[in-house]
Amino acid sequence: MVMDASSNSIDLTPSQDGGVLKVIKKEGFGEETAPSGTKVIVHYTGKLTDGTVFDSSVTRGDKFTFNLGKGQVIKAWDLCVASMKRGEICEVTCASKYAYGKRGSPPKIPPNATLIFEIELFDWEGEDITEDEDRGILKEIVTEGIDDQTPNDGASVEISIVGTYEGKVFQEKDAKFIIGEDVEFIPAIYTAAKTMKKNECCKIVVKPQYGFGQDGKEEFGIPGNAKIEYKITMNEFVRAKETWEMDDNERLTGALDYKDKGAASVKAGDYLHAIAMYDKVIDHLDHHEAKEDGSDDDKALIQKWYTAKVAAHLNSALCHNKLKQHTDAVEHCDEAIKMDPHSEKAYFRRGEAFYAERVWDHAKSSFQEVLKINCNNKAATNFLSKTIQQIKLQRKKELATFKGMFDKFVKEDEADDIRKQIELQKERAKAKAEKRNVEKNVESGDASDKTTEKETVPMETGGCCSAPSCERN
Repeated sequence: MVMDASSNSIDLTPSQDGGVLKVIKKEGFGEETAPSGTKVIVHYTGKLTDGTVFDSSVTRGDKFTFNLGKGQVIKAWDLCVASMKRGEICEVTCASKYAYGKRGSPPKIPPNATLIFEIELFDWEGEDITEDEDRGILKEIVTEGIDDQTPNDGASVEISIVGTYEGKVFQEKDAKFIIGEDVEFIPAIYTAAKTMKKNECCKIVVKPQYGFGQDGKEEFGIPGNAKIEYKITMNEFVRAKETWEMDDNERLTGALDYKDKGAASVKAGDYLHAIAMYDKVIDHLDHHEAKEDGSDDDKALIQKWYTAKVAAHLNSALCHNKLKQHTDAVEHCDEAIKMDPHSEKAYFRRGEAFYAERVWDHAKSSFQEVLKINCNNKAATNFLSKTIQQIKLQRKKELATFKGMFDKFVKEDEADDIRKQIELQKERAKAKAEKRNVEKNVESGDASDKTTEKETVPMETGGCCSAPSCERN
């Protein structure tokens, strides 16, 4: 960077061509600047040279974040923000080739536009390098590496590490290992190593799930659920050959090597590592060039390929059952059965998984398939017997439950009938009472009518009745 004394501007371009000129409006604090790859948090206002504002996070009231040095923003921004300290505010003038170039960004930014940004840097945090993006491992690059290659699974690497907890060093070591195979260090070390270039130095902040977990590490004086840091330097690495670069024999040789490593891990009781090894076997044997109807050598290779892949699925199922990951075990057994429909072990381990999950009908059918293949399998016979007993118990419980429900419904129906009968009796009683009242009223009403008629009919008083029908008229 070169300072222009006349304007107090700093040329940030590598070629010092004046294409990105920064003027500091407010000094930041500390000496650190954001490393490449970190997530930076800024406010900005962008305008054209005539003063027209085309965008502003300040106006929106929403800070802007991006990963520095990853090409997620215009070149001028990557250069500028990488030079800033926490709390710094600057104005940066960007020539079009470091901004939106000849095309611009219509409709707000015309072609070949020089842009002016005011940027305030608040803070930064490491790049999230976890597969699940749960921010469990945050990485900051201290020294950039060389070349563009990084180690892959199976690569042999040489690193130097310094582990710290609350500022105190608990581990300092030079180490050689093979990524994806060795388990000397916490998972975060291997995850970080896969992202590093040769000669790169980085710092990682590690949450417990990628470190020493709930138990901590008494040997290092680290309590449970502790957040730790490592400084890692990649001294050397040799990439492993990718499976697509291999021929059939190389794939098979590599697969058998991983199969042996998986078996060693099973023997040691490290089922998670064993599963990782068997996954590599399956990956190596994803496809083959040999022809099913080809030469005898092709047919012999394909037979070995099938045998090794079926074994990997079966052994992986064994490990998943040991870890009580029964759904995964069933999936591996199903894959083995697709390849070998007469695999006694596949049906048996699938039966074990279903039995553990209390899926009795599926367990029963799996053990029955075992006995079709080998009627002398005592373990399957015992499991089948226990499974049938469980099915009987289940049905007995279901019958008891249904009977109880039936009895309940019957009682409810009976109670409903009784309620209806009571209501009916009440209605009949009410109707009878109303009928009696009506009869009484009717009788009372007839007597008064007769009395009235007697009073209105003219009475003979010695004279003749005036009625036209009277005989006396």
